Amino acid sequence: MQHKEKIRIGIIGCGKQANIHVQAMQETGLFSVVALCDTSTDNINSLAASLGDSGTIFATNDYKACIDYPIVDAVLIATRTYQ
Repeated sequence: MQHKEKIRIGIIGCGKQANIHVQAMQETGLFSVVALCDTSTDNINSLAASLGDSGTIFATNDYKACIDYPIVDAVLIATRTYQ
């Protein structure tokens, strides 16, 4: 089955787990990351850089803004499971 458009993903939690998921998504060629959310600006910037972002990815520390971003088709939650 051929997809005409990539599924546009928002990611909540931009740490190590997000990097693993992004790598897997990139290998399929079916997804495009359009929004990133984390409490750490450094994590957001690092993941955006690994995606080759040139300022087109929406970045926020508000998870609701990531979920509500108009062009997001689906959200990947990659936050820690412990405190």
